[in-house]
Amino acid sequence: MPLSGHRFYKIEADKTATLIGTLSTNSGWVDITDDGSSVCFFDQVKGWVWDGLTFSEITSAGYPVISGATYQDGYHIVSRFNTDQFFISSQDDPTTWDATDYSAAEGSGDSLISPISVERELWLIGEHTTEIWYNSGDTFPFTRNPGGFMSIGCNSKRSIATWGQELMFLDDKNRVVRKQGLQLAPASTYQIDLLISQMVMTQNSIGFMYSQEGHVFYELTFQRTIRPYALTYPRVLAYPSKWGCFS
Repeated sequence: MPLSGHRFYKIEADKTATLIGTLSTNSGWVDITDDGSSVCFFDQVKGWVWDGLTFSEITSAGYPVISGATYQDGYHIVSRFNTDQFFISSQDDPTTWDATDYSAAEGSGDSLISPISVERELWLIGEHTTEIWYNSGDTFPFTRNPGGFMSIGCNSKRSIATWGQELMFLDDKNRVVRKQGLQLAPASTYQIDLLISQMVMTQNSIGFMYSQEGHVFYELTFQRTIRPYALTYPRVLAYPSKWGCFS
């Protein structure tokens, strides 16, 4: 489902585009979550749900202004803008939000950038810290993992990318970090860190991951620089990318 301006389209099998809905804003980023039955769109002002037939605005009083969104175990999960709180929808019902269905990443009282689910672990990534939560089945289903706290935050929300069990992003020290178990570890070398330090507008960087010929790649795009590079794993390499990474 591509987004053009503030309009969402469905691409049919014959490649024709059908308009499914329109947002109330026409600038900024949109977070999209998918539970297999419904697709949710969050533009940091409002939220919408497409159930395959209708496109409707989320009107629940408990729905907050968000900074990021993800999906796990039947719940659409959003972080509340400029706070350490995250909220969950009713299970299997993204149209219903209860103002009391929330918790907080209180390990350091950090403002959350975004939640992200990786292999059914809920990573709560903040400006300066990261916490890992899991579904414990309690009344509020998510519980902090005692060993899942890191003093590593995120410099750019859009640098966060996943592929399979991988999670990578640009941290608050302008390093590329990578999930290793319940911790984060530097993935970029000192030479790559030097390249990043010479970039401008690092807080607007955009990351994505993909697999090609058996290798997993992480690419990060910065504004206004002339050096395109990519990172590849499991062996860490940096090389010019035809896709314009770091550009």
